[in-house]
Parts: sequence; structure tokens; C-alpha cells
Amino acid sequence: MYPPPRKYAWDVIHRVDREKTYANILLDQVLRKTALKEQDRAFITELVYGTLRWRGKIDHVITQFSSKPLSKLDPEILNILRIGVYQLLFLRTPSSAAVDESVKLSKNFTSGKASGFVNAVLRAIDRERDNIHYPSSDGDSVPYLSVEYSHPRWMVSMFLKMLGESDTERLLKVNNVVAPVTVRANTLVMSRDELAEHLIEEDGIESSPTPYSLDGLVLKNSPPAAQLGVVNRGLCLVQDEAAQLVSRLAAPQPGWEILDTCAAPGGKTTHLATIMKNEGTIHAMDINPSRLTMIEDNARRLGVTIIETRQADCSAPLKFPRNSFDAILVDPPCSDLGIIRRHPDVKWIKNPDRITELADLQLKMLTTAAKYVKAGGTLVYSVCTISRRESEGIIGKFLERSKVWTLEPASEILPEAAECCDKEGYLKTFPHMHGTDGFFAARLRRKT
Repeated sequence: MYPPPRKYAWDVIHRVDREKTYANILLDQVLRKTALKEQDRAFITELVYGTLRWRGKIDHVITQFSSKPLSKLDPEILNILRIGVYQLLFLRTPSSAAVDESVKLSKNFTSGKASGFVNAVLRAIDRERDNIHYPSSDGDSVPYLSVEYSHPRWMVSMFLKMLGESDTERLLKVNNVVAPVTVRANTLVMSRDELAEHLIEEDGIESSPTPYSLDGLVLKNSPPAAQLGVVNRGLCLVQDEAAQLVSRLAAPQPGWEILDTCAAPGGKTTHLATIMKNEGTIHAMDINPSRLTMIEDNARRLGVTIIETRQADCSAPLKFPRNSFDAILVDPPCSDLGIIRRHPDVKWIKNPDRITELADLQLKMLTTAAKYVKAGGTLVYSVCTISRRESEGIIGKFLERSKVWTLEPASEILPEAAECCDKEGYLKTFPHMHGTDGFFAARLRRKT
């Protein structure tokens, strides 16, 4: 007998808070090891992502009806309340089910007194739902945007300084919309057009070409990515359009020797290999040895044979001769602010201090990797964030320190994606402007 679906959802959400691990990883672990009905699996997924997506607004509501500040509540009880409020206000679950099941769940962790508290708060919210107070759009835009679109205030403030009020509101709104499933054709096997025909004929899935990437398709009526037969058969790989542009920006040639410094799970690595027509060598590194298996599995499924994996830390000297690679891709850990559509927990895991730590690491990794590029070779830096400190800020500091590098305009390498390239020469995509994940990339050339 399995626990009720809400218990699984609570477990994932609580572990996100406690372990600072992304929900998709934890949810996948739960769904893989339990033989749940498809309806229950879908409900668990909805509870997890929905509660995380709207957590900021949910907390604003709970604050108005809780006799205790949120900071004084047991984390176990707070997450039970969040799941309950999401059901009441966003899913429109019948009150009896949302409240009663939350009360039952609370009894698993605490005394009867806590379950009475959960019951009282949720019933008050249900009863007074039409009288809940929200910040007005006429006043300070930060509180309004933060609550209305469920983003932390520090993030809203940063976006406002970068983009202005109109674009910030559009971005926050899009961040709460589920991203489409986008795939990249395995051009070692078939073209994008052939893949589109195959999707219709074999799987009944409609698609449309990605407007900027030459290799992508956006699926219109797709099942979850894990259930896509075309992926399991190696005909394509699930990968956002913006990530596809990064490999195209590197513009690798058949026969090149390439280093991918932070390669797992292997989306960009295998794309580089297909652009190279599976000729040459790609050294795919990752600091976590267990993640190398993901690269190897993707390469095997796609029929890529030129990838060699190794465990290594790119922030330290590497075991390669200097000046030995035609191209190096540096795709370091970042704040992930460009992929909130797919990972709403980013809003609650990351903070400004973490961005500062990441920026220091990113510059260190880029500086280290640069030493291993041949004269005349290419260095590509990319991050799936829109934080300027992690993007233009990194490249600016790097170019100030080293005079042997020049920035090559991304629009010249990617004319089909010129709309995504700014006048300074960078590739920059935004969910609300381009319909892709938010990415930054720069292509640097070492002088001869």
C-alpha cells in the first residue's frame, strides 16, 4: 500500500527546501521507484510544480491567516499549508478534500495540536478567499510584481533595473507558464524535416520548426519527454532552442579537437559532435563522476562515438598540454535565472550571495580553460541565466585581464538568430522575447 499522492508531493517540496536540490531530480526518483497509477503521477507532478511556481503568492496568503509568522512555523507544517492553499486557490480542489487531506498529512509529522492549526488556517482561507488582500499595482511595483507573479523581491528588483517595468512584468508572467517540449534532431540519422514527418507518421505528434535554431522542433501535443519514443530511439534529444544555439555559435568543424568543460548531461556535447559529423574528438569533462554516465548514455543513444569522458574540475589546472584545443566550451554552474519556466524552485533556492559566489567561480573557470586553446582557436562561454553579473560582467573582466582575446559578433556566426544577438556581439535570449530559455553566450577568438 503506497502513501497518498499528497505525501509524495510534500516529500519532494520539503526536500527542495532542505537539500537545495532541484525538484525534477527528486520527483524523478519518486516516480521511478513507485508503481503509481498514471493519474496519481500526474497529480503529484502538478502539486509539486504548481506549489513551487506559486509559492511566493501562497506565502502572502498564509501570512494573512496564520497566527504565527511564517519564520516561526515548522517547515513540515508550512509546506503542508502551501500544498493545501495551492489546491484551494489554484486547482480549485473541493475544500473537503484539500483541507481534510492536509490535516491527515500533518498528523504524520506532528501532534494533534498542529493538525488543528492546519485545519483552522486552511478553512479560514477557504472561507475568506474573496477578501484576501494583495498589493496594489498603483503603488510600489516591487511588492505588487513580487506577489502577483510569485517571485522573490530581490529578483524582481534586479529584473527591473535590467529590463524596465514592462519587460519585467512580461518576463515574470512567462516564467509561470510551462515551457514547451523542444527537441533537437539527431542529424547523424535524419534531418529536422524528416524528424517532423516521422513524428506525425509514427507517433501522431505535431511540431513546428524552431525559428532560430536550424536543428530544433517545438512539439505541439507531446506527452512527457520521458515517454517520447523518438528520444528513446535516438532520433532526437530534448533540448531547448537557446541551448542549441550555443553549440552552433562554437561552429566546430569535422576533425577538430574540442574540450567541453562542464559537459553533463551532454546536450551541447552531442550537438557539437553531430555538427562535426562525428569526426574528430570531444573531451567531455564534469566535476561529478556520476554525471559522466549521463553523457555516455546520451552519446550511445544518438550513435555519437567521438566523445571521451573524464572527471575533472575546470577551476583547477587540467591534465592537458596548453594551447592544444581548436575550441573549448565553458558552460559553468550559474544561477539558472533563465530556466525558471522549467525549474520554478530556482526562485527559492538561489539568492544574491549565491550569484556572487558563482560569478567568482565562472571567471576562474573561464580563465583556466582559456590557457588550453590554440592560437587562432575559439573559446565559447555560456550560461543559462540573464544575470548581467554572470554574463557581460564575466566577459568584460576576462577581456580586461587578457589582451590576446577578441570578441567575435554572434550575429555573424548565427545570421538565422540575429534577432537574439545584441549590438555588443553577445548571444542573449529571453523567454518573453524569443520564446526560449534565457541564455547568454559569447564567442572569443585567440589572436594568432
